[in-house]
Amino acid sequence: MAAMPIFWKLGNLLAYIFLLGINLYSDLEPNQAKSPYFLSHTTYITPAYFTFYVWFLIHLLLGGFVIYQFFPGNDEIIADGINFHFFAIALLNSLWLFLWEIDFLFLGFIVILFVLLQISFVYWKLKKPEFRSENIFQTLFIHAPFSLYHAWILIIAVLTIYATFTPARPIAYDPAAIEDVEPIADETITDTSSVYYEGPTILVQILVILGLLFMECTAIGYIEKFKGDLAGAAVIAWTLYGVWSEQQDAIIRWTAFVLALVTTLHMLRPLILKYVFKKDGIPIFA
Repeated sequence: MAAMPIFWKLGNLLAYIFLLGINLYSDLEPNQAKSPYFLSHTTYITPAYFTFYVWFLIHLLLGGFVIYQFFPGNDEIIADGINFHFFAIALLNSLWLFLWEIDFLFLGFIVILFVLLQISFVYWKLKKPEFRSENIFQTLFIHAPFSLYHAWILIIAVLTIYATFTPARPIAYDPAAIEDVEPIADETITDTSSVYYEGPTILVQILVILGLLFMECTAIGYIEKFKGDLAGAAVIAWTLYGVWSEQQDAIIRWTAFVLALVTTLHMLRPLILKYVFKKDGIPIFA
């Protein structure tokens, strides 16, 4: 039995190194136009590029996880809670990134659903009473990274669905500034200082608003149903602010802003109840 936890711990370490390497290559490769971190396959729900910086925090905490897992007292949570799932998540996440960059969006959509199923299983496992955080280190290096990662994969799944099944958001240079330029794919644009955006149809607006409402409901679910999970809710709020910053359509833009604000205020609610009104039994993060 003792050999099994160390087997999964080594697997987690190798999977993390592989996932980190794939993401770094995607961020730094010469053909960055295909990278999701540079707004390839943009739709009317795509957030601003700065939204993807959350990956740095997730990778940082996951790095803490693969180190902290070797500390004494973590064998049970690794063997019975996380098991092989992080290994599968990292490989499938890397496969999704590859499929996105070679424009196999439908296959990427299928793969990201498997990633979401895998990380959801781990997320729900870690919420069980036997795996509740016993100290700040377990909170920071086991529970927090998987909460952030779960919310982020949920966002990636939404972006992939819209990239696969809804129209792309075309961008062209401002014809007042540059004459006789046909609309071109947005991933080829490196300087967006003078661009205009073609507006979405009413149907697309409705679909995007439904997606934004889904994000908002999920954020509330993190707070109300999962022991005050502010980490997951924060990722969604961050994404909603990113949509507000990136999109030009007024209806989509201001819907995203209102929902981001509602999410932010909802995140403050348990903090205010616990630390201002001194109410006991208010979960913050577990």
